[in-house]
Amino acid sequence: MENYNHLILNLYGAAQECTPAEFGEHALRLMKAVVHFDSAVLLKTEIKDGNQIVVHSMHLHHQPPEQLMSWSELTTPDHVLAAAMRRRGTSAAYNSRDTFSAQPDFLDYCGRYDIAHTLIHIPPVHESDPNSVEVVSLWRAPASRDYSANDQALSQLLLPHLLQANQISLRLFADKASRPAQRVSALSSLPGCMHFAPPDAIALLQREWPKWLPPFLPPELLRQLVAEQRQYTGTQIVVTAELLGETLHLQIAPRPRVRLTGAEWNVARLAANGMSYKEIARQLGNSPATVRNQLHSVYAKLDVDNKTQLSARLPAIMGN
Repeated sequence: MENYNHLILNLYGAAQECTPAEFGEHALRLMKAVVHFDSAVLLKTEIKDGNQIVVHSMHLHHQPPEQLMSWSELTTPDHVLAAAMRRRGTSAAYNSRDTFSAQPDFLDYCGRYDIAHTLIHIPPVHESDPNSVEVVSLWRAPASRDYSANDQALSQLLLPHLLQANQISLRLFADKASRPAQRVSALSSLPGCMHFAPPDAIALLQREWPKWLPPFLPPELLRQLVAEQRQYTGTQIVVTAELLGETLHLQIAPRPRVRLTGAEWNVARLAANGMSYKEIARQLGNSPATVRNQLHSVYAKLDVDNKTQLSARLPAIMGN
C-alpha cells in the first residue's frame, strides 16, 4: 500500500508542475507501472441534449488521433461506454470480442486499434456540473491478456485520484494562462488534437467556425499555426501559437475592430487595387504627401507592411 500512496502523491505533485498535456502522459505512465496496458485515453466530455456526447479535450496514449474520429463515425451503440455510465464511480473491465459480438462495425474498430480488453472508469456525477463527464480507458491489445480482479481493484483505488489530479492540472493551467481582454489559452498536439479547451476558447473558435466541434482544431486554423508564422487572423478571432515541445500553446482573442477614417478607407481601397501615390492623389484631389501619410496610418492600424499585404488583408476586415 505504501507504493500506491507514493504514486498518488506523485499524481497530485505532477498536477501542480505540469501542463495538462504533460500531466496526461506522466499520469498514464505512472499508472502503467501498476496496471499494465498498451494504450489509453483521457477524455473530458459534455452531454448535450440528453444523450449527445461532445468531446472537449483528449489525451491519447499510443493511439493515433484518427481513433476518435473512427469512434464517432460508428453507427451502433458503444456498449462499454453505456455500461460505464450506468456504473459511474466504478472501474470495470470488458472483453471486446464478447461485448461487441453482435456489432461487426465495433469489432472491426477494435481490431484496427488493437483494443481487445478495456478497463474504464467514469467518476460520479458532479453536483456543480452534472453534464460534465470525464473518462479514462486503459486498453490491452492481446486477446489472451484480460484484466484480472486485482487489476480492477487497483484501478478502482487509483483512477479516481488520476482524474482528480487531472482536474487540478486543468484548473491551475487555466488560472496561469488567463489574459486580459478576453484572451484565453488552449493546448493542442501538433496533429491538432486539443488537450485543454476551456469553454471560452471553444466559444471563440466557434465565432470563426460556427459548425466546428472539438476536440480537433479546424483544419484551416491548424494549417496556419504549424506554418512559420504561428499565427491566424480571421474575420472574428486572432490566434497565436507557441510550440512547447510537442504541444501548441494557443492564445485566442476576439479580433479587434479596425477603426479607419473615411479618408483612410478611400486610400486603402485604391492602394489595394495597385494604384500609386500619384494616381490615388489625382483621383482623390489630394497631394501625394497626404496620401502617403494616410496610407502609412492604414498600414499601422492593419499591421501590414506593403500594398500586397494590404490587398490580402482588406477583404477580411470589410465587415468590421
